[in-house]
Amino acid sequence: MRWIMTLVAGLAAHQALSGVTGLPVDIRWPNDILLGGKKVGGILTEMSAEMDRLHAVIIGIGLNVNHRAMPGELKEVATSLRIESGKPYARVPVLVALLKELERYYRLLLEEGSAAVTRRWAAASSYAEGKRVKVRSNSEEYEATTAGLETSGALRIRRDDGREQSLTSGEIVEVK
Repeated sequence: MRWIMTLVAGLAAHQALSGVTGLPVDIRWPNDILLGGKKVGGILTEMSAEMDRLHAVIIGIGLNVNHRAMPGELKEVATSLRIESGKPYARVPVLVALLKELERYYRLLLEEGSAAVTRRWAAASSYAEGKRVKVRSNSEEYEATTAGLETSGALRIRRDDGREQSLTSGEIVEVK
């Protein structure tokens, strides 16, 4: 459930930011919002659950809205709506759009299930399938090609030796 809620939040941020700015927003599994290949936002999802019962889900979404510049060490990897568009944004309309989209995609999850969410996420993300990535996990780092999403929200990857596996944690970055 945690991964699906992270994907719901990613879809909501993608749709809200695309609508408010008109810019081409991308989503990188599992929790990054991108503009121009740079991170403009991130998602953190926590949950409290038992095997058969969900108690609470907490979703944090951070967005770089009106930064005029990024600090030196972040210039190559991070951006803001203002940097990418050249104009400032009122935060309230961004928040309202985000909340509307969160509700819309949460309803989609409740009414149609996780497969509907993963299909929409895959359609919105250039990282879902066919992207060369470097995978970083706690124990290793390697290159692979993305091969779609499972209905659980896990990312399927194909290693260079042909083995396929599902990622349920870790970080991916595009290989350029």
